[in-house]
Amino acid sequence: MTETLEITETSTLDRKVLPYDFRQETVLTKRQIRTLTELHAPIIESIGPAMGGLMRAVFKTSLENIEMLPARMLGEDKDLCSLAFAVEPAGSTGVLALPRRAALALVDRVMGGAGDSPQTDRPPTALEMQFVRKVLSWGVLGELCKRWPALTVRPKEISLDPADSKFAPSWEIVGRIRFNFTGLAEETAIYIWVPLSLMESLAADDSGDTEMMVDEVREELDSKRWDSVGKMANGVPVEARVLLGSTDLSLREISGLEVGDVVRLDSRTTDPLTIVVQGTPKLLGRPGLRNGGVAVQICDVIVKGHE
Repeated sequence: MTETLEITETSTLDRKVLPYDFRQETVLTKRQIRTLTELHAPIIESIGPAMGGLMRAVFKTSLENIEMLPARMLGEDKDLCSLAFAVEPAGSTGVLALPRRAALALVDRVMGGAGDSPQTDRPPTALEMQFVRKVLSWGVLGELCKRWPALTVRPKEISLDPADSKFAPSWEIVGRIRFNFTGLAEETAIYIWVPLSLMESLAADDSGDTEMMVDEVREELDSKRWDSVGKMANGVPVEARVLLGSTDLSLREISGLEVGDVVRLDSRTTDPLTIVVQGTPKLLGRPGLRNGGVAVQICDVIVKGHE
């Protein structure tokens, strides 16, 4: 008995064709996300003590997650207080956002309160917004500026409408770093939105990792530091002495020396003289005369390098 396999051809009219969105940007790889997480976990943890030191309180911050999301999601939340910031030399703009109630709770803490938010959902006043801007600039952006490799973060305007920051087109995929903030009356979440291009730079792509990028920056800074130290050292005076030779004498022999006595040294007249710099033998030279004065011509180097 032979079984027959029946094949039913599906009409092309039943197929749904989805147009390709050429504006859609490539998302980060798992490796890049892992690198970004390893980079930002200690940064986020440092934000709590930084803000606590500013406000004389005990705050704790911890990284929740890093996601790739459409930029329109930032504008959809109308209950946010957002601080735009510039990232140089990347030429990027980011947004630091937190709930309005949390912003008001920060203001209450700055004014000496317990960090309570008002019962009514009123928007912060212009003066309260400036308080929040200062706290976030020093506590959050300050830590990013210190710990993001070779980047400078500068706060811009603060607004109750995230769309005012002109962060990115609504269709563009961007990065969102979410971290938890405890120490106020209520635990809250704070968000850092940055362009995907900046995330890729921080992740150092697949060709390397953030640690390699940090090492390169550190080497460059060390090189510049050595250059600066070298320029400063050029004007520092050092002592140089030329030794004819040496010999061992007893205390009796030294005490018996008189004018006209000859002391024989352990070197020959054909041996080069030792030039001692700051107590360390550095060079060898030949005695001679130059412009009517005693001089030494360098003929060899004893110690080479940065010493």
